[in-house]
Amino acid sequence: MSKEEGLSCFGLVVLFVLSIVVASLMNGWALSVLWGWFVSPIFGVPNLQIMEAIGFSLVVGMLTQNTSNKDDDSEKSFGALIVKLLAVAVFKPAFVVFLGWIILKFM
Repeated sequence: MSKEEGLSCFGLVVLFVLSIVVASLMNGWALSVLWGWFVSPIFGVPNLQIMEAIGFSLVVGMLTQNTSNKDDDSEKSFGALIVKLLAVAVFKPAFVVFLGWIILKFM
């Protein structure tokens, strides 16, 4: 293995770990916001802090995760995989909060 291949592999590992951290933070933030908007007022339960929401999101994700992968990621380019990671880690939770905000305005 050449030095360049080693650095490339290390970069992928760092990117993978960072994407998991960012996805966990964004999902926790989205859950805590939506929980405060919808669950707390309706059911009278306390708001979730972001760390509590991250833990709750991880537990629910572990119990409900779908492992079947219909997309064949092995044929996608590196750039396409980065875009997919960003979409799942950042844009999906942000979009869900945006939709929740719209719904909140109609309540």
